[in-house]
Amino acid sequence: MSRESSKKVSDGDIQGAQHPSLIEVGDHVKIIKPMNFIRCGYGKEFSDFLEAAELKAAELLESTGIDYTIDLEIFRDTTIYIQRLLERAFVSQHPEKKIYEKELSMLKGLITQVCEIRTCKTGIWNYPEGHLRKQKVHKLLLIIPPRQSSPTKDTFWLSNYLIREVHVIKVPENYQEIEDKF
Repeated sequence: MSRESSKKVSDGDIQGAQHPSLIEVGDHVKIIKPMNFIRCGYGKEFSDFLEAAELKAAELLESTGIDYTIDLEIFRDTTIYIQRLLERAFVSQHPEKKIYEKELSMLKGLITQVCEIRTCKTGIWNYPEGHLRKQKVHKLLLIIPPRQSSPTKDTFWLSNYLIREVHVIKVPENYQEIEDKF
């Protein structure tokens, strides 16, 4: 048994269906649970605060007598600053950083190759200390589905997908010879 395969995976290590070192770039995997990774973050994205920040920036600049319609740079800078404040206030009330995914049933059962590996961290944001507590690292696999054929026409996939490692199984290199087992 190799050193890598006998290594124990702790809570702080990458959470995956298999030991993190088993799936690497170039490996073939079968998608068991077709959940496409959308993002890792808090309940809202930074852009979700834009409209409220623009309104507050306009109010603030009007109250100071600054004509923000002429000086767009000051309006932009004020908006970004307020947007960050709104985001921080939201995160302090909703501190859980989690993964957002969308089911894509067309990917179920697909055998494809891993093109790139990324990671993301989830946990609970601790504002006073400025770090994530109960942190977990998740392994994300970038896949490009192969060209698919149908009886009437050839179709191509228009996108790459990120799938968490927990949603796939590794298939052997000679999977095409023994495909009926997968």
